[in-house]
Amino acid sequence: MSEPPSTLRSLRLKTIQALTKLQHISPPFINAFLLVHLSAPLVANVGGSHLSSQVMLLGREYYQSAATEPLLVFGPLALHVSASLLKRVLLFRPPPINLLSLTAYPALFLLAPHVFLHRLGTANVGLDASDVDYELPKFALQKWPLRSAVLYGGLVVAALLHAGEGIALLVARYAPGGPSRALTRTKRRIVAGSIAAAVGAGILSLAFEPSWLFGPREATYTALFEQSPLYR
Repeated sequence: MSEPPSTLRSLRLKTIQALTKLQHISPPFINAFLLVHLSAPLVANVGGSHLSSQVMLLGREYYQSAATEPLLVFGPLALHVSASLLKRVLLFRPPPINLLSLTAYPALFLLAPHVFLHRLGTANVGLDASDVDYELPKFALQKWPLRSAVLYGGLVVAALLHAGEGIALLVARYAPGGPSRALTRTKRRIVAGSIAAAVGAGILSLAFEPSWLFGPREATYTALFEQSPLYR
């Protein structure tokens, strides 16, 4: 015997509400990781790849271990993406045309090869990901300058704009004072865009540094990037 339409509709609405809550639980963890992770390329503006590598190593103490990475990075990210996609399916309508949704899909598309190359692909070429520093993105920017600039820069811009819009939504919904405490649309986009520009400048500055890769390590890095169709 099939369920009455009203029962199915009620179940669907409750599921959407639950998915919305899951969708909103994960961003604080993702944004904390984003802040730590992007600090490294940001300081490249003043200290180059050497300082970036040092800051990255400090950041790894926060998030990169067998226990913390699934809990603080990959778990919240998987929860946010899966809840968002499932909710979109249950809503039976296309996503709204706004900056939050328009940056979500480019960020997801650019994140996939980034995670594969920098976290998963390293093992395939005999590298320990914890030993990789900013010589790796420097190598990519110097060997494949245009596509690397687009892939790194595009990911930074999409992620920061998406985070800025998402933070504004959460503040408006959950913070005491609601919408009055959120930055105006123009201000938050200026802030997110300015941070993205500063991080992007730090990333691009690596392309103009001398490379310290020689022999086997250079060949290993080439093999690492050529695992991805985007770099073949």
